[in-house]
Amino acid sequence: MNKLLTKTVKKVNLMTVIMGVVLALAIVITAIFGINYAASADSGKTMTVSVNGYFYNENKEEIETVCEDLFEKADVKVSYKQHGEMNGDESEIMYVFDASTTDKEMDALETALETAFAAKATADEDWGGAFITVSAHEENLLVNIPLSYFLRALGGVALFTGLAFVYVSIRRKLHMGVLTAACAFAAFVMSAAVICLARIPFTTSSLYVIALAPMVATVICLFMQNKLATTLKSSENADDMQAVINSAATKEALAIVAVGGVALVIVGAVATVSTTWFAVTAFVGLLVSAFVGWLFAPAAYLPIKAIADKCAAKNSGYVGAKKSAKEKKVAKKLEEIAVEEKTEE
Repeated sequence: MNKLLTKTVKKVNLMTVIMGVVLALAIVITAIFGINYAASADSGKTMTVSVNGYFYNENKEEIETVCEDLFEKADVKVSYKQHGEMNGDESEIMYVFDASTTDKEMDALETALETAFAAKATADEDWGGAFITVSAHEENLLVNIPLSYFLRALGGVALFTGLAFVYVSIRRKLHMGVLTAACAFAAFVMSAAVICLARIPFTTSSLYVIALAPMVATVICLFMQNKLATTLKSSENADDMQAVINSAATKEALAIVAVGGVALVIVGAVATVSTTWFAVTAFVGLLVSAFVGWLFAPAAYLPIKAIADKCAAKNSGYVGAKKSAKEKKVAKKLEEIAVEEKTEE
C-alpha cells in the first residue's frame, strides 16, 4: 500500500482535476437528464390505505404491520411507501409495488386488506372508528423530494464541516483544520457527483448518504492526523513526505469499507427495492469517503502544510523586522541621552 501512496502523495493537482471533471460531468448530465428518480417505474401499481387522522396518529405502526404482514404472506414485493399525513380528517399510507405485480394480485390484496381491517374493527371497538378504506391503482408515479430536504442536508454538512474545522484547528494547528474541512467538503461534493453521474436512483435516503460521507472521510482523516502527529513528535527531523505516507490511515479505511460493505450487502439482499438502492448508494458513499480520507488527505496535506509554513515564515520575518526597528529606535534614544550627558560635563 505504501507504494501506491508514494505515487499518489505527489498527485494532489491531478486528483483535484479528476474530481473537478467528475463534478462537471455530473452537473452536465443532471442538467440534461435531471436527477434519476427511477427507483419506481413510470407506471406503477399502488395500494392506498386511507384512515381517520386521529386514529392514524395513534396507530400508524399497527396499521402498517397489518398491511406488511399480508403483503409478505402474499409474496409481493413493496418498492417503497409514502405517508400522506394531512391536517384534516384523513391521512393515508401509499404502498408502491414492484412493476411485476399483476392486476389479479392487486385485486386479491385489496380484498384481503379490506377483510383484515374489517376483522380488526369487529374484534376491537377502537378500530371501529378508524374509517379505513383501501384502494388499488395503476398510475404514473412521480417522486419529488422537497427542497427543504436538500437544504437540511446541505445545512447539516456545512455545520459539521465548520465544527470539524474549529475542533481540529484548536486541537492541532490551523493547517490541520483546513485539511479536515477540505476532506469533508470533497467527500460531500464527490459522493453527490458520483451518484448523479452513475445515474443511481435517487431517494430521500440518498441525502443521508451524501450527508454522512463527509463524516466518514473526516474520521479517516483524523486517524491519519493522529498518526502523523505522533510521528513528527517522535522525530523532529522527519521528512514530511515520508511521514505522511507512513501515517496514512490504510487499515482504518479498509476496515470501514469492509465492515460497512458486508452490512450493506446483507441489507440490500433481504430488503425492498428502494432499500437495495439505498445500500448501493451508501456503498458508493463509503468508497468515495475512503478515497478522500486515505489517498486525497495525505496528498492535500503537503501543499497545505507548505502554505502554512510560508505564512509562518512571513509572519516571523515581519515580527523580527518590527522588533529590530524598535531596538534601533531605543538605541538611538540612548545614544542621544549619552551625548547630552557628555555635553553637560
